[in-house]
Amino acid sequence: MIIKSILAASALALAASSSLAADVSINRAGAASIRACSETAGGPYSAVCYNQVTGLQIGPLDFSKENVVRVSCDRRAPYTLKTTRGQIAREFCPQVDAGVLAPAPFLL
Repeated sequence: MIIKSILAASALALAASSSLAADVSINRAGAASIRACSETAGGPYSAVCYNQVTGLQIGPLDFSKENVVRVSCDRRAPYTLKTTRGQIAREFCPQVDAGVLAPAPFLL
């Protein structure tokens, strides 16, 4: 009986680890798309905000979380282009600086 439960637990752990996958997606459309936002309440639009959904699937279970990510365009050290923040900063910070990226005052 103990051996069967150990084997069952091992099989379950192996199945869970083999189907472990993390997904990250960015919303680029609609009201929750990539927008200019401020870093402080009432401050100037000096950052880029976007919704990011992070998901994790373990076997048949699917966990996801959506949150707003803020990327400062006023950083002294540039973001690395190997990260999502770096890619967003490179693409959208020039638009924030020029004042052409749609603002999102509700994303603070």
